[in-house]
Amino acid sequence: MEPQNFSLLSPVILEVLANRFPDDFTPEVQVAWKKFLFQVCAFLTSKAVYSHPA
Repeated sequence: MEPQNFSLLSPVILEVLANRFPDDFTPEVQVAWKKFLFQVCAFLTSKAVYSHPA
């Protein structure tokens, strides 16, 4: 997976959680998930190995 795609995955995860758990996915829970996913994306991006075309 390309590092720039990590940030594209977060909104999809949030949408799935909101649709799957509508009663439990409160605004406070959404904020917590956004913060968590931001940290996950930052970590994955920092550990990504970039390959440059020759």
